[in-house]
Amino acid sequence: MGNRATITTEKHDLALYLHWNGGRDSVEAFLEYCALRGFRSPESDSYGWARLAQVACNFFGAEDSSRFGDIRSSGPRIS
Repeated sequence: MGNRATITTEKHDLALYLHWNGGRDSVEAFLEYCALRGFRSPESDSYGWARLAQVACNFFGAEDSSRFGDIRSSGPRIS
């Protein structure tokens, strides 16, 4: 069973579901890495979401470990 999380923003308009490495330490590390690289935050626009997804997927490799989705169908939430 995965260590799942759903990352969303205050607007709850989109969510990034992580099947693995969904613990707070991992999620915060992905977000901090994005900030250190100067990427926009997911709150700003779709580019921010894309970079966050890229960072998480690069960490996981070629596995089917993440997806974008409607917040109502994604699982536990970390925001």
